[in-house]
Amino acid sequence: MNTGLIITVIYAVVVLAIVARIDRPRKNRQRLTGRGGDFE
Repeated sequence: MNTGLIITVIYAVVVLAIVARIDRPRKNRQRLTGRGGDFE
């Protein structure tokens, strides 16, 4: 029981770390939609 809880917590931390790393906006990302002449 205790081992399963530890494995679940480790899995949750790993998933949150991966999602936070992928989901972070990049500073020099170009916009594909919206105003400002992006429709070339």
